[in-house]
Amino acid sequence: MGNFRFRRIVEQAASHYEITAQEVLSKRRHQPVVSARHLAMWLVRNALNLSLQETAEYFGMAHHTTALHALRKVEVHQAKCPVFAHRCAALLAGCRSPDPSP
Repeated sequence: MGNFRFRRIVEQAASHYEITAQEVLSKRRHQPVVSARHLAMWLVRNALNLSLQETAEYFGMAHHTTALHALRKVEVHQAKCPVFAHRCAALLAGCRSPDPSP
C-alpha cells in the first residue's frame, strides 16, 4: 500500500470528525480523536484488506488487539446507528476508488 492511499484514508476519517489527519495519527485520547482514529483503522483495514497486525502497525501500535478493539467499536456503533453505518459505507467506497493520477 502506498503511503498516499493511507494518508488519503486517514484524511477522510479526520474530515468526518472535523479534525486533522495529524490529530488522528497522534497519541491524543480525546473522544473525537479516538473516534476518528477508530474509523480510520476500520477504513484502512477494509479498504486495503490488511491483517489486524498490519493495520495496527500503520497506526504505530504494537499489538493487533488494539486494532481489533477499534474495529469492534466502529461495528457496534454501525449496528446502533444506521446513519453512521451509511456514512461509513460511503467513506469506504471513496477509499476503494482508484488513486488520482499525479
